[in-house]
Amino acid sequence: MARRGLFILAVMMLAGCVRFPIDPPHAGSPEEAAAIADSWLAAVSGDDPGAGWSLIHPLAQERLFGNEKARYVAEVEEIDWANFVWDLARPATWDGNYLVMFAVEGDLEPIGALGRGRLIQLIETSGGSTEAAIVVRIDERAKGVFGP
Repeated sequence: MARRGLFILAVMMLAGCVRFPIDPPHAGSPEEAAAIADSWLAAVSGDDPGAGWSLIHPLAQERLFGNEKARYVAEVEEIDWANFVWDLARPATWDGNYLVMFAVEGDLEPIGALGRGRLIQLIETSGGSTEAAIVVRIDERAKGVFGP
Protein backbone atom coordinates (compact mmCIF):
# COMPACT_ATOMS: atom_id res chain seq x y z
CA MET A 1 0.00 0.00 0.00
CA ALA A 2 2.77 2.45 0.92
CA ARG A 3 4.61 1.75 -2.33
CA ARG A 4 1.46 2.38 -4.30
CA GLY A 5 1.03 5.73 -2.55
CA LEU A 6 4.65 6.67 -3.26
CA PHE A 7 4.24 5.65 -6.90
CA ILE A 8 1.13 7.82 -7.28
CA LEU A 9 2.91 10.71 -5.58
CA ALA A 10 5.93 10.31 -7.90
CA VAL A 11 3.68 10.27 -10.99
CA MET A 12 1.87 13.40 -9.82
CA MET A 13 5.15 15.20 -9.18
CA LEU A 14 6.48 14.19 -12.60
CA ALA A 15 3.28 15.36 -14.29
CA GLY A 16 3.70 18.73 -12.59
CA CYS A 17 7.16 19.08 -14.13
CA VAL A 18 6.10 18.25 -17.68
CA ARG A 19 5.42 21.29 -19.88
CA PHE A 20 2.40 20.86 -22.08
CA PRO A 21 2.23 22.80 -25.34
CA ILE A 22 0.08 25.92 -25.47
CA ASP A 23 -3.14 25.31 -27.34
CA PRO A 24 -2.89 26.60 -30.90
CA PRO A 25 -5.55 29.07 -32.00
CA HIS A 26 -8.88 27.55 -32.98
CA ALA A 27 -8.79 29.10 -36.48
CA GLY A 28 -7.87 32.25 -38.34
CA SER A 29 -4.49 33.92 -38.61
CA PRO A 30 -2.49 36.47 -36.64
CA GLU A 31 -3.18 39.04 -39.38
CA GLU A 32 -6.94 38.47 -39.13
CA ALA A 33 -6.79 38.80 -35.33
CA ALA A 34 -4.82 42.05 -35.63
CA ALA A 35 -7.35 43.43 -38.13
CA ILE A 36 -10.24 42.59 -35.78
CA ALA A 37 -8.50 44.26 -32.83
CA ASP A 38 -7.60 47.35 -34.85
CA SER A 39 -11.13 47.69 -36.26
CA TRP A 40 -12.62 47.29 -32.80
CA LEU A 41 -10.31 49.93 -31.27
CA ALA A 42 -11.23 52.30 -34.12
CA ALA A 43 -14.94 51.62 -33.54
CA VAL A 44 -14.92 52.17 -29.76
CA SER A 45 -12.79 55.31 -29.98
CA GLY A 46 -14.52 56.72 -33.06
CA ASP A 47 -18.00 57.52 -34.29
CA ASP A 48 -19.35 53.99 -34.85
CA PRO A 49 -22.95 54.08 -33.55
CA GLY A 50 -22.68 50.43 -32.48
CA ALA A 51 -19.30 51.05 -30.80
CA GLY A 52 -17.88 47.89 -32.34
CA TRP A 53 -20.49 45.56 -30.80
CA SER A 54 -20.43 43.34 -33.92
CA LEU A 55 -16.66 42.89 -33.47
CA ILE A 56 -17.04 41.34 -30.00
CA HIS A 57 -17.18 37.55 -29.95
CA PRO A 58 -20.73 36.34 -29.10
CA LEU A 59 -19.47 34.49 -26.00
CA ALA A 60 -17.97 37.75 -24.69
CA GLN A 61 -21.15 39.66 -25.55
CA GLU A 62 -23.09 37.23 -23.39
CA ARG A 63 -20.57 36.81 -20.57
CA LEU A 64 -19.58 40.46 -20.14
CA PHE A 65 -22.73 42.33 -21.14
CA GLY A 66 -25.60 39.82 -20.92
CA ASN A 67 -26.15 40.18 -24.70
CA GLU A 68 -27.30 43.76 -24.05
CA LYS A 69 -25.92 45.92 -26.83
CA ALA A 70 -27.40 49.07 -25.30
CA ARG A 71 -25.56 48.41 -22.02
CA TYR A 72 -22.28 47.97 -23.87
CA VAL A 73 -22.77 51.07 -26.05
CA ALA A 74 -23.67 53.17 -22.98
CA GLU A 75 -20.49 51.99 -21.25
CA VAL A 76 -18.36 52.86 -24.31
CA GLU A 77 -19.99 56.29 -24.63
CA GLU A 78 -19.23 57.16 -20.98
CA ILE A 79 -15.49 56.95 -21.72
CA ASP A 80 -13.50 59.88 -23.05
CA TRP A 81 -11.60 58.41 -26.01
CA ALA A 82 -10.28 61.77 -27.33
CA ASN A 83 -6.65 61.21 -26.28
CA PHE A 84 -6.51 57.44 -26.72
CA VAL A 85 -3.88 56.53 -29.34
CA TRP A 86 -2.59 53.04 -30.07
CA ASP A 87 0.02 51.32 -32.20
CA LEU A 88 -0.73 47.66 -32.89
CA ALA A 89 1.92 44.93 -32.74
CA ARG A 90 1.75 41.42 -34.17
CA PRO A 91 -0.42 39.07 -32.12
CA ALA A 92 0.85 36.02 -30.29
CA THR A 93 -1.05 32.81 -29.61
CA TRP A 94 -2.44 32.48 -26.11
CA ASP A 95 -4.59 29.69 -24.70
CA GLY A 96 -6.19 28.84 -28.04
CA ASN A 97 -6.77 32.50 -28.92
CA TYR A 98 -4.74 35.46 -30.13
CA LEU A 99 -3.27 38.03 -27.76
CA VAL A 100 -2.94 41.28 -29.70
CA MET A 101 -0.45 43.61 -28.01
CA PHE A 102 -0.40 47.33 -28.64
CA ALA A 103 1.44 50.38 -27.40
CA VAL A 104 -0.74 53.09 -25.86
CA GLU A 105 0.12 56.74 -26.10
CA GLY A 106 -1.78 59.37 -24.22
CA ASP A 107 -4.76 58.61 -22.00
CA LEU A 108 -4.79 55.24 -20.21
CA GLU A 109 -8.23 55.70 -18.64
CA PRO A 110 -10.13 53.82 -21.40
CA ILE A 111 -8.12 50.66 -20.75
CA GLY A 112 -9.48 50.18 -17.24
CA ALA A 113 -12.86 51.76 -17.82
CA LEU A 114 -14.18 49.64 -20.68
CA GLY A 115 -15.63 46.46 -19.28
CA ARG A 116 -13.78 47.25 -16.06
CA GLY A 117 -10.58 46.13 -17.75
CA ARG A 118 -12.08 42.92 -19.11
CA LEU A 119 -11.76 43.77 -22.82
CA ILE A 120 -8.51 45.73 -22.79
CA GLN A 121 -5.89 44.64 -20.30
CA LEU A 122 -3.04 46.90 -19.21
CA ILE A 123 0.08 44.78 -19.43
CA GLU A 124 3.08 46.88 -18.53
CA THR A 125 4.18 50.44 -17.95
CA SER A 126 7.90 51.10 -18.06
CA GLY A 127 10.25 53.71 -19.44
CA GLY A 128 7.43 55.99 -20.53
CA SER A 129 5.75 53.45 -22.82
CA THR A 130 2.63 51.55 -21.96
CA GLU A 131 1.53 48.24 -23.41
CA ALA A 132 -1.92 46.73 -23.38
CA ALA A 133 -3.55 43.67 -24.89
CA ILE A 134 -6.78 42.50 -26.43
CA VAL A 135 -7.70 38.82 -26.68
CA VAL A 136 -9.24 37.86 -30.05
CA ARG A 137 -11.01 34.53 -30.44
CA ILE A 138 -11.51 33.02 -33.89
CA ASP A 139 -13.33 29.71 -33.92
CA GLU A 140 -15.60 27.72 -36.23
CA ARG A 141 -18.72 29.57 -35.03
CA ALA A 142 -17.61 33.20 -34.74
CA LYS A 143 -14.74 35.64 -34.38
CA GLY A 144 -14.20 38.75 -32.33
CA VAL A 145 -12.75 40.47 -29.30
CA PHE A 146 -12.89 38.14 -26.32
CA GLY A 147 -12.46 38.72 -22.60
CA PRO A 148 -9.74 36.99 -20.63
